[in-house]
Amino acid sequence: MKKTIKEQKTVLFILLSNIFIAFLGIGLIIPVMPSFINIMHLSGKTMGYLVAAFALAQLIMSPISGKWVDRYGRKKIIIIGLFLFGIAELIFGLGTHVSVLYLSRILGGFSAAFIMPAVTAYVADITSVQERPKAMGYISAAISIGFISDLASVVLLANMVYVCLFSLRQLLLL
Repeated sequence: MKKTIKEQKTVLFILLSNIFIAFLGIGLIIPVMPSFINIMHLSGKTMGYLVAAFALAQLIMSPISGKWVDRYGRKKIIIIGLFLFGIAELIFGLGTHVSVLYLSRILGGFSAAFIMPAVTAYVADITSVQERPKAMGYISAAISIGFISDLASVVLLANMVYVCLFSLRQLLLL
């Protein structure tokens, strides 16, 4: 008999963290778009293509990596995906030309394609049929949180800066 979700919470947390990391990569570019447009003189169209490159790469690679998950094992594919994600983010951070940014986004999409099917299969393996829908719901939540985290952090940071500047202004007027 399989263990319950409560008994597997550490494993499930690690798996959900992997999904969170993978989908954090999708929205990574959105908060820095204005800076890239100004600094690298990129168009909005190019930025849209950079966002789409990640998703397209994931779409193309997912069926292949899904087969590899069954052939080589869930853990190995998750580790490869996380390694590729780290490389992709490093390339993105160091990129000074749009072609390097495309390379980073495509590699990031490949990494998400490795992580997603492996984590989903792993969760299916460790949960009972009765608890599987709940666990898959957690995966969906981790995806959503990963995608919106970049946006939320930028909004929170902007609000904090605004409050600090407003407070400083009020202190100077005293």
